Amino acid sequence: TKMRYVTAIERMAEERGIEQGIEQGIAQNARKNIRQILSIRFVEISENVDVQEKITVKLNETTDVQLLDMLFQQALLVPSLDEFIRTIDKIKERQDQIAEKSSNTLE
Repeated sequence: TKMRYVTAIERMAEERGIEQGIEQGIAQNARKNIRQILSIRFVEISENVDVQEKITVKLNETTDVQLLDMLFQQALLVPSLDEFIRTIDKIKERQDQIAEKSSNTLE
């Protein structure tokens, strides 16, 4: 059997795909950990499906692993679930502003 020749571009694309998969796995695990911490710390989350869904949606919108790390720390430290939700909103707002600035720079 002949081995197929793999170009440098194909190899780079494959490596990038693997890196993206790893990043997605890390982000998914971070979201799960955040939800677990919140459900342990704040009983009301397990009693309110709307709040669970709201937090899940907000966490799923956050793809940056560093931001998820920040949210993980906040999940451990915030005094209330409402404060955590406000923290997500603030972080998301900053993330959107940064994205907007970088897209304006590229234009």
